[in-house]
Amino acid sequence: MQNRLTIPAVAAACLAATAAAWSPAAAAERLLVQDRDLLVVVDKETACGDPVPITIRSSDSSLFKESSATRLQHTVDGVRAILGFECARTPKLEITGEAGSQDNVVFRGAAGDATQWMVESSERPSAQAAAVTSSGPLSMGGAGTEGAAFSPAARQVVAGVSTGMTLEQARKAAAAEFGTTPQFRDGRNILVAAEGGCDFDFANGTGPQPGWRCLEAAFTKSDPQLLYALGLSQAVDLDQRDSIVDSLTERFGAPEQSLRGQEPADQGGSPYVFLSWGSVIADGHAGRLAHLNTPRRTLEAYALARDGITVLTIWQQDPGVMQEAEEPEHRVKL
Repeated sequence: MQNRLTIPAVAAACLAATAAAWSPAAAAERLLVQDRDLLVVVDKETACGDPVPITIRSSDSSLFKESSATRLQHTVDGVRAILGFECARTPKLEITGEAGSQDNVVFRGAAGDATQWMVESSERPSAQAAAVTSSGPLSMGGAGTEGAAFSPAARQVVAGVSTGMTLEQARKAAAAEFGTTPQFRDGRNILVAAEGGCDFDFANGTGPQPGWRCLEAAFTKSDPQLLYALGLSQAVDLDQRDSIVDSLTERFGAPEQSLRGQEPADQGGSPYVFLSWGSVIADGHAGRLAHLNTPRRTLEAYALARDGITVLTIWQQDPGVMQEAEEPEHRVKL
């Protein structure tokens, strides 16, 4: 029975240096998110698939009022994002809210499949809760290879789909994961599924919003059409790069390559972390990742912290499917 990862000793030592009012109350607790006026902890570790009890502590009691429902929802969605990387299926969350001081409980609620991941509470009528705009999940979904070393031969599931799937298989899996009907673009042989939006380009001055999630999957022109490459972009509140690294490492094992740095000034100069697993498939990167001095591998992740949010993009490619079923000039670069 798989358990979730525990907070590393180095991180725990750093947390011990924070103010007592913002430290986890007990050794069994695990810090997930920390911001200027709140923190979120897992009350106790549970097995994958079991409900996860979390506590949100805030110095501002208004966080738990109806007027702050959107921020509370964003906070819970960020927690769901992190936990979604640790297990194949994102668990139900049992939520306790504390304001001002520890043990001053002012809120109890839950979020899960039954509520469509909207936070519901006895203190908030369900009709009003349904009106809250969800920031959406940051979850890879589907069955994975949690806790195991990465195997290039194993097809990793990302957002419910994986390379090697037929178009029909991927269409059904993406529809179940996103709750919408994916669109297939015949001109480029790409399947697209989205929550919120697919424009993750900061250059236009707007940028993505927390909760946006977009899957693009490229297929061969063969019969049957096979998925050979995919990209998943997602956005959550705050700088969650460290939590994302921990969760991806738990999911896929230790990466072959791990880089931290800042993007070039003409791209905004924001901090990033890059991870990659599997065999080398190209000498280097192009486009907005051209600054990375590292070869391309079969599975890669890039987490960028900018404008108060973290954008995570995951790429997966299967060179075997591409070589067997597609001419190089017909391949799409995601």
